[in-house]
Parts: sequence; structure tokens; C-alpha cells
Amino acid sequence: MDFLLFLSWACIVFTVGMFSTGLSDLRKMRESKSAENIQFLPFLTTCLNNLGWLFYGILKKDHTIVFVNTIGALLQILYIVVYFYYTKMKRQVTLQTLAAGATLITGWLYFTTFLTEGEARLNQLGLTCSVVTVSMYLSPLFDLVSHVTNTPKTRWAVQQLFRSKGILRWQKNIKGTGKVTVILKENWNFIYKKKKSHEVILNLTQRSWFSQQSAYKKFTVYNSVIMPHLVM
Repeated sequence: MDFLLFLSWACIVFTVGMFSTGLSDLRKMRESKSAENIQFLPFLTTCLNNLGWLFYGILKKDHTIVFVNTIGALLQILYIVVYFYYTKMKRQVTLQTLAAGATLITGWLYFTTFLTEGEARLNQLGLTCSVVTVSMYLSPLFDLVSHVTNTPKTRWAVQQLFRSKGILRWQKNIKGTGKVTVILKENWNFIYKKKKSHEVILNLTQRSWFSQQSAYKKFTVYNSVIMPHLVM
């Protein structure tokens, strides 16, 4: 029993210490009067995690779980309030908080209304809280990926890759269409006087709109066959 009591208090100290790591971010926000470069998602997911395990501890009547997660939930709520006060993206933070609140209420209604059996409820609630705990540990990675993908260098690299793979084909078609336009501009006054040649050229341009090779071949025929007859 003495060893279990010691282990229980050790877990309490280490867990509360883990939840207190956000105090450094809290100090940075207060000193800089800004939430820039501070991740919000870990605060939110940790708060959900604490509230879920708090409910689990209440149902199981485990005072250690209740005590630890009560402190953790209060700390995370403090972090969320301070972050909301200093951040410029209040709309995004509000939407994320409302989504988390809706998820929490839905889970609470499910475990209190639809699932009332003691052992089955504890098992499913423990599994759900475990999933939320995993998401809590992964949340900094999600914010990191979002931050990296939004940097100018990353956007430039994606644009270059997209251009090299996909845009080249459209550029060829656009160049072909541009050649059609240039030829029409150069010969429009002459073509407009010749109704038959005008119809022939329009027919050729309509058919060769999306094909550079087709446009090039047809206008080669026009320059070598049709134009000499028109000049004559």
C-alpha cells in the first residue's frame, strides 16, 4: 500500500508538471501582448482530454484521476482564455472552441443517456479518452505541419512542382491558340474581304482550339494551299 501511495503521488506530480508546461507560453503571451508563434490546438485538445478523464474518474470514483484532471482542465481553460485575448485570429479560435464544445456535449449526452450500463460505459469511455489522449499528443504535429505548409518557400515549391508537371501541357495549348490569334490578326483585313476564305479560317480555328499540333498543321495548309489561291 505504501508503494501504491507513493506511485500515486508521483504520478500526480509528474502529470501536473506536464500540464503546467503551458505556463511558459502564457508568460510569452503576456510579455509580447501577442499569441503569435503559440500553438492553440494543444491547449484545446488537452482540455478535452482532461474533461474526459475527469468524467471517467468521477464514474470510477478514483480520486487521483479526478484531482489531476481537475487541475489540468483549469490550467487549459486559463491558457485558452489568455490565448483568445491576445490572438488576432479570434474567429478561427472561436469556431474551434465551439466545435470542441459541441463534441464534448455530444459525448456527455451519449454516455449519460444512451449508454447507462456501468461496466460497458466505463470501457467505452476509457477507450474514447485514450483516443483523445493520443490526439492531444499529436496536436502539436498538426500545427507544425500547418505552419510549414503555409510558409512562402513551401508554397513556392508546390507552385514550381505544379507548373513542371501539369501546367506545361496547358502552356503548349495556349501557345498554339496564340499562334492562331497572331495569324488571324496579321491576315484579318485580307480575310474579311474574302467571305469563303473567312469561313474556312473560322472553321479551322474552331477545330484547332484545344490542339496545338492540329492548329499548326491546318494553318500550314492554309498558308501553303489556300493563301496562294486567294492571292491569285
